[in-house]
Amino acid sequence: MHAWILPQELGKFDERLWKDLVACIAITLKHPTTMVEELANPLKISRGRSSWWKKMAVCHGNMELDPIEASMYYKTKADAHRRNKEFEEGELVMVYLPKERFPAGSYNKLKQTIFWSCQIIKKLGPNAYRSELPQGFSISPVFNISDLYAYYGDDKGDPLKVND
Repeated sequence: MHAWILPQELGKFDERLWKDLVACIAITLKHPTTMVEELANPLKISRGRSSWWKKMAVCHGNMELDPIEASMYYKTKADAHRRNKEFEEGELVMVYLPKERFPAGSYNKLKQTIFWSCQIIKKLGPNAYRSELPQGFSISPVFNISDLYAYYGDDKGDPLKVND
């Protein structure tokens, strides 16, 4: 004979199923069933908060440098190795083209990604330049300064051809 669950008994069934499931897992859950039980619990205030800040102040006091001074120290060390790049209009540069610059489906790993002796046409901002690319490329000729490198070859350069 089948046991049918009626809508009015559905709540009791869910409660029994939950209790059996919790008993199988062997855990105890203490959750208030009503808002009144939740309001009856006293508020728990963390008493260790102020002592934690005192310990943190002692820790910072034992350090040789203040954290802000330390970060400024590391910044000056890193900036010493940084090179300031600026190019003039008409200057020859090498242009690096990552695969993200090419249209979808047109890039393969044998495609040339560095083009020698491309001429700077115009400086668009402190870090953007318009460069002359060989014929046959369907990409924007505007490049970030991080993709441009100084060219130290002959002034004429090698003629570039695109073989597709």
